[in-house]
Amino acid sequence: MPDPADRAVSAYELRRLQKADDAVKAFCRILIDENLPDLPRELVKETNFDAWHEGLLDEVSFWWTTIGANRDGYYTFALDLIERRKPFEHMEHLSQFEDKDIYVLDVGSGPFTTLGTRWDGRELHLSLADPLAPVFGSILQLFRIPWNMDSRTTMGERLTRTFAAGTFHLVCAGNSLDHSVDPLLCIREMLEVAKPGATVLIRHIENEAAGGGYNGLHQWNFTE
Repeated sequence: MPDPADRAVSAYELRRLQKADDAVKAFCRILIDENLPDLPRELVKETNFDAWHEGLLDEVSFWWTTIGANRDGYYTFALDLIERRKPFEHMEHLSQFEDKDIYVLDVGSGPFTTLGTRWDGRELHLSLADPLAPVFGSILQLFRIPWNMDSRTTMGERLTRTFAAGTFHLVCAGNSLDHSVDPLLCIREMLEVAKPGATVLIRHIENEAAGGGYNGLHQWNFTE
């Protein structure tokens, strides 16, 4: 039979973890309230906006906890991006262009981009777009992680309010459009800011919202 003392310890640990989780979320709520800009009024009227807005807390809490648990690793990762030591991943999608200066957009990038920043022989100009960019910036600053890349505060549904049409040689969204208010509108906006002949690259885990019980920002499913 299980020892009652073991059950008591387990219950205590659960209460302690819950209090720690509540404290993290309370702090992250402050970060959101202090840094999140006013959101487009027309999107506020969308039927799923409230669920999306509430899911922001889970997203910020996730990144606060994840970065805090491996601060040194993320410090090195950020420095590799800034100093262009991490090779760019998607050169094969840009073979149609001979331009020396290549412009790439990472939509819903989160705190960092995973695309890489080094392309020998080309000048890579990488922009990041995320509505939580200023919140993530505060998290990186609090953990003293360097970051000076072009991180823009914008929703995928409003890219054309931040970037001119036909700007980018490549537009990417990696496991991010399922976090959006209106993913179809995001895709239309991605097509709008892409140059003629450019690739719009969308890569997502299949049916992640269903698999995750539609929790947090995961409100949409993608499949082939």
